[in-house]
Amino acid sequence: MDAEQFREQQRDAWNSVAAAWKKWLPLFEEGAVDLNRWLIEQAGIQPGHRVLDIAFGLGEPSLSAARATLPDGGVLGIDLSPEMARLATERAAAAKATNVEFRAGDAQNLVFESEFDAAVCRWGIMLMQDPFAGLRSIHRALRPGARFATAVWAAPERAPLLSIPRKASIDVLGLPAPDPDEPGPFRLQRPGHLAELMREAGFRDITEAEVEVAPSYGSTDEFREQTSEMSSSMRKRLDDVDAKEQERFWSAVAEETEKHRESDGRIRLRSWCHCASGLVD
Repeated sequence: MDAEQFREQQRDAWNSVAAAWKKWLPLFEEGAVDLNRWLIEQAGIQPGHRVLDIAFGLGEPSLSAARATLPDGGVLGIDLSPEMARLATERAAAAKATNVEFRAGDAQNLVFESEFDAAVCRWGIMLMQDPFAGLRSIHRALRPGARFATAVWAAPERAPLLSIPRKASIDVLGLPAPDPDEPGPFRLQRPGHLAELMREAGFRDITEAEVEVAPSYGSTDEFREQTSEMSSSMRKRLDDVDAKEQERFWSAVAEETEKHRESDGRIRLRSWCHCASGLVD
């Protein structure tokens, strides 16, 4: 698949689930508060900074970063999906956040040269066709002394939020496992891999950490509904599966999800991210 075909495919996929991401936003963002905080702190975002957010989704960590740049700084968000950009713009307007702008664009081909004081990227690098090219593009957009902070998902066994449906599709339905070298949530799962790529892209003074993301569900049905609506990749995997087999699949997902119910009655799919930040010389 060439670069333009890949971009079109990704745009279509994310546009198709943008409304679902809006629907489930409160639940999902509640679980990601600690990760947003880590990204903003490790990027060294300060009042007055001009910040770049890559793959902003529906506006985080852009909006949190925008608050940190007040009174005279701001944030520019870049995401492949025009529909995500539209909904994030509506969200910013509702929050009266006037110092953040969202645009549709390709992070692997940024037009900026030494324009930003900091950058963040939450769960975007692993989905790029060429992660190294994306990191180089971000590096070029930053001024000397700027820091970049990013996060990718850890291995499947440490990220049940994403891996439970994926594993069930393999074990129950017999679908093939996704190619580990193709863009996807677990592409950079190996500890240290993200930091290695950042060093190769020119970042220095690398800091690494693992940060937990823990969305909370009231029932296995709630997780089923969220996954079926938010995940374009899971929809695609189930396209050719008949209704009876799909029910077998979702029953297996529910059984595994139930194992994560905690003493307060809530299901928490505690999942870990590999995080790294680096400096531009």
